[in-house]
Amino acid sequence: MTITTGPLLAPSVRAVRSLAGGEIETYLQMFPPRSPGTDWVTTRSSHEEVLHRLDQPPFENGKDSTHLMRMVGARLLLRSLETFEGETWR
Repeated sequence: MTITTGPLLAPSVRAVRSLAGGEIETYLQMFPPRSPGTDWVTTRSSHEEVLHRLDQPPFENGKDSTHLMRMVGARLLLRSLETFEGETWR
């Protein structure tokens, strides 16, 4: 078996340059910013729906003791969030 060694090379780094003047405007026209979202459907999940989701893979990992502690923590967190005003979890 032959083993060949050589110097370790750092991964190539792309050059970064600043945009200036009209160049910025050109890119903003080509790629306009997205408008911020006003709603996220997951934040409207009920207490039970959140706990059910956390009780499924990949969150449920087969280790009973750690999973049980995570579920206790999730219940405490959700109970705490319910004390705030509003109709969603955000």
